[in-house]
Amino acid sequence: MKKILTVAAIATLLIACNTENRNTDVQDVRKLDIATLETSAGEFENQTIQVSGMVLHVCKHGGQKMFLTTDSTEASLLVRVGPSIPEFDVSLEGSNVEVTGKLVATVVSNTEEEHDGEGDASAASSEPADCPTEEALKAVGEGEECTTSVTYHIEATSFKEIL
Repeated sequence: MKKILTVAAIATLLIACNTENRNTDVQDVRKLDIATLETSAGEFENQTIQVSGMVLHVCKHGGQKMFLTTDSTEASLLVRVGPSIPEFDVSLEGSNVEVTGKLVATVVSNTEEEHDGEGDASAASSEPADCPTEEALKAVGEGEECTTSVTYHIEATSFKEIL
């Protein structure tokens, strides 16, 4: 009888210990639309977000990038593969997907070309930014304005096709 009570006590203890809140490592995922990111992407920088849209294009050179859009806006959103995703399949073009990942900002100067000139990858938002250094101002050239901007993309941790 003592063995049964001991086993029952241990089982109760194990069950009680396993019911702790396991969501301490889970980040809050904010569901946003592309139109919201177009106007206020800076507010969500380095946060985990979830966005849905139609796949406008998947890069054929390794599938490392895809562009999402919606019917409600002409803007597109650049999505790059993250460490957990090897590549996006070209067959996703034209389908609707839901992407979860981290919103990342990139400073782009007027001399940089994104995506081999295949389109505007400023995607969600493009905000003017000050040239970061005096050297950067000199590099632009005399009489020209600094034309650096901040673009945003999602570094995807997961995605799924929406049927």
